[in-house]
This record gives sequence, structure tokens and C-alpha cells, in this order.
Amino acid sequence: ESHRGGEKLRKDVLADMETQAVSKALAKVFNEALLKKGIKRMIDFIDVSVYELPSRGESERWVAVEPFVEGRYEKYTNNNGWVSNETGSQLAQAFSHWSWEHTGGELMVVDIQGVNNIYTDPQIHSKDMTRYGHGNLGEEGMGKFFASHTCNEVCVRLGLDHPNPTAAERMMRTFKNAMTRVPEDLSLRCRGKRVELQTSCELCGAIFDVDVSRYLDFRRQGRDVYCATCEKRMAQEVTKARCAKCGNQFTFSSFWYRCKGVKEPTTHTRCRAK
Repeated sequence: ESHRGGEKLRKDVLADMETQAVSKALAKVFNEALLKKGIKRMIDFIDVSVYELPSRGESERWVAVEPFVEGRYEKYTNNNGWVSNETGSQLAQAFSHWSWEHTGGELMVVDIQGVNNIYTDPQIHSKDMTRYGHGNLGEEGMGKFFASHTCNEVCVRLGLDHPNPTAAERMMRTFKNAMTRVPEDLSLRCRGKRVELQTSCELCGAIFDVDVSRYLDFRRQGRDVYCATCEKRMAQEVTKARCAKCGNQFTFSSFWYRCKGVKEPTTHTRCRAK
């Protein structure tokens, strides 16, 4: 019985890790959509890792670990339809709405909290009820969110449609001029100047400021953005190896592979692409 309890715990923490990883991946696409609309906001989900502690009993053998984020935690939504009326919740609610529309109604990220726009411990409602843990309420959970959610300026700027006609009508009355009257804190009114927003490092989880132009350039190339410390260590900790297929020498950052927990490569990227 203790073994079954340990297995259940393992599945639970792995479901939490998957939920946060999927939310983080969606947040990257959401950020691109925001910045392309000139919205001076970005969100991120901090990375979570799962550790096995063999010396512990089965009930404590598996733990989920994430970097500490300093600051005041705020709760913006939960997984049962509640949404905060505080101004800071607008971006979180818009992300939930967008995640539903972006995935064609397949899933929705909810239960959002964190420090400013750095979020943690979300829940995903999905049509696939076998994933994302016990908090996944499926389409019922998505419906509960929309029953409480009123579209805000961010939703309007992103062109999101509310599936509830009454709520959509209310939204259009409230924000009929939103396309021409965008709040100052949502607009990128900084031509010729650097605009820096916060994100979390993909390797160490540290929160740092990133230039918007640099962030967008990296995302267009399919690259992640790292903090200055990790960038430096990646450049310093480089390993030379001989390709197992073509025999040519290649280099890679051992620091990157160690942080990601991925096995170091034995072949050149060109050979792996074939």
C-alpha cells in the first residue's frame, strides 16, 4: 500500500511538472502576440523540477522543486471559475482566454498566481481528462472560467472572442473604444528607446530584465533567453567531442546540458538532423 502511495505521489508531481512546462511554452507564444500588438507586458512561468529522494519514505520520495521568487504573491484566478477583480488579474485572465482560443478549445490555463507577471503552480483544464492532475475539470472548468470572465483591454487588443454572447455584448459596450484608447501601461510608447520587461531564465530560473527587441529576435529564431550569468557560463564551460557518425570534431556547452538534465550529445548537429 505504501508503494502505491509512492507511485501516486510520483504521478502527481510529474503531472504538476507537465502542467507548468506546457503553461510556460504557451506563455512564450502569448508574449509574442502581446508584443506584436504593442502591449508592454510579458508573462512567464518559473521552471519546476522533480527530484527523487530514495532515503525518504514512499510518501515523501518524490518532490517538486522550483526557484524561490521574492516578492508579494497574488492570486489571480483559481480552477473553479473564480477570478480576481484586481487590476493585476487582467493579464492572467487574458492569458487563460487566449490559451483556450489558441488551442482551439482543447485546453485552458487557469489557477494563476505569482509575483507580478511571473507565475507559478497553474492548473490546466483539458478535454483530455487523463492529463494535468486531479484539478483538471475539463470543459466544465473552462465553462466556469467564462461564466466569471469579462473580457478586458488585453482581450480586445488580441481580438479574442468570448463564447458567451451576453458577456461578449457586455465587453463590447465597456471597451468599444479600446482600440483607440489604450491605457498607457499597455502601450509601447518608446520608439528609439530600450523597453525592458521581466522574464525567468530557462536554465537557472532567475528573474531578470530582458530587452523586448532581443526577446522577439530570439523567439523568431526559436531560441530561449537566458540570464547574463548563465550566458557567461555557457560560453565558459564548452566541451570538445568527436562525432560518432562523421568523425569530425564539434563543441557544445556542457553547462547547458547539465542544467537541462539532458544527456550530452555524441554526434554533430548536422549529423543529428539527417
